Order: sequence, then structure tokens, then C-alpha cells
Amino acid sequence: MGDLEQARVDASVKGGANLRILASFLILSATIGFLNINMYKLHFNKSLKLSKIRYILSIIFLLLLGNRSPVYNILFTSFLIFIICKYKGKLKLSKLIPLSVIGLIAVIAFVGGIGAYRVINTESFSNYPEFRTYLYNEDYLGLSLYVFTHYLSIGFENFMRVLEVVPNILNYKLGKSYLEPILTVLPGTQYTLDMQIKMALNQGYLGGGTVPSVMGEAFANFGYLGWFFVPFFSMVILRIVYFRFSANSNNMYLVLIYAFLLNHFSNSLLSGLASSSIMPYISLLVYIGYGKYISINKSSRKVFTHGEKITSNGITP
Repeated sequence: MGDLEQARVDASVKGGANLRILASFLILSATIGFLNINMYKLHFNKSLKLSKIRYILSIIFLLLLGNRSPVYNILFTSFLIFIICKYKGKLKLSKLIPLSVIGLIAVIAFVGGIGAYRVINTESFSNYPEFRTYLYNEDYLGLSLYVFTHYLSIGFENFMRVLEVVPNILNYKLGKSYLEPILTVLPGTQYTLDMQIKMALNQGYLGGGTVPSVMGEAFANFGYLGWFFVPFFSMVILRIVYFRFSANSNNMYLVLIYAFLLNHFSNSLLSGLASSSIMPYISLLVYIGYGKYISINKSSRKVFTHGEKITSNGITP
């Protein structure tokens, strides 16, 4: 594990990203499995043991890859599905505050802990002055907290770097960066916006690219107009899905789509909507395909789209 931090990125820039994409499908499997677990608990009062086992194994396998993002996406989306199903998308302040505190502690422990694990298992990081003291003193708790606070600052720092290179070094993308992640499935080396920014800045740090933040990504594509249009249309999409969900809060398919969008748009604050990975597109296609499958299966359609219960005598409202 001498170079864990860089090893997790190599598949994305050399020989295509096929292996990483296949591994990332565990995110979709675990998310749909968690939705099914909640659906069967809510409507059938049954426990899906196989789905639970697959859910846990997916998280363990992804953690062994040393990449916190896929596991975070699984856990956060699962949390959103649970909250949406339990509270129908309407959470009182008395419930929101303790859940937020618990969630914040969990995020700090998870993001900081996995980040510290990467640092500890990457020999090159011992030469970085910001990590050297923590590693020498074996202060792993302090290292975890430092990694987390540093992670929070990345969005703003990278946003300022985008303003340095666009359009001075990189031309305006005019929407192309939102499609470039699709090319990462092709053989050879394919560079997404985060890697293009990293190379333009001549940055040589280990790991992935320089994620631009959603506002930096918007500027890189459309200039100052992007700061208005990208957030505006993002909120329009969220509102449309929310209104549809509000009209039928028992629609499990809308729960899945709404939770996915909330998770993706929250992540985009740091990484951008489509700056480095094709997985958001694949995820949306898989979830839409899952919805089509539900519409074909009559029993599933009743439960997923109308919230009806199934008894031994059939479906009842």
C-alpha cells in the first residue's frame, strides 16, 4: 500500500475507467437494495436478508478500494431514503436538529477517517509538512480532523483556481465538460475538467484532479452567466421532482430519484455536476430503467407508484 492515494485514480486515466465503473455499480446495487428494504418493511412488514447482506458487502468492498466517495454516496443516499420514507419529506425542527448533529459527527468521522487512512498508507505523504507532525506523533485523531477541515476548504480554493485558468489558459467549455465524463469509458487516456484544471495549473499532487466546485464548473463553461443559469436550472429540476413527490409521497420510485438528486446536487457544491465521473449519468439511467421495470411488473407497480399494500389475498389500497 505504498501509494494508495494514487492507485485509486490510475484506472480513471490509464486504459479507460471500465474497472472502476464496474466497481461503482455497487453504489447502485446497494442503493436500490436499501430502497427495497425500506419498501418491504413499509408495505409488507418483511425483512430482505439478502439485500441487507449485499448492502453491507458492497460497502466493505468499496472501503477496501480506499475511496471514500462511493461509500459516502451509499450512506448519504440511504439516509435520505430513510428520512423521506419515514417523514414523507417533511421533517420538524425538533427532529431535524438531533439528526443533523448525528449526521455531522458521522460525516466528520467517515471523511476524516478514510482520508487519514489514505495518508497513513501512502508513503509519499510522509514528506508533506502538513502531515509529517501527525504521522511522526501517531496522532491519528488529529490527522483525521485536519483532513476533514482541509476537505471543507477545497471547494473555495479550487473555485479561485478556476478563475485563474479560465479563459486565460483553458477556453470556455460551452457545456462540453458536462459531456466529457462519458468519454472516460473509452480506451486510452481521457481527461475530464478536473484533470484539465490540474494540468493547466501544473499541479503534481497525488490523487485525482482539481475539482472545480459547481460554481467553478459553471464559470468554466459559460462564464459569469453560468453562475445564474446552472443553479437556477438545478433548483428547477429539484422543485419539479419534489412537487411530484409531494403529490404522491408513497411513490417509491420518486423517493429514489429525489434522494439521488439531493445527494448529487449536494456533492456538486464541491466537485461540480459532472467534472470527473460518468457515474451520475449511469446512475440516472439505471434508476430510470429500474422505474421502467417497476412499471412492467404489476405487483411492484402498485407498491412503488401508489404505495398500496400487498396481503395474502392480493393488493389492497
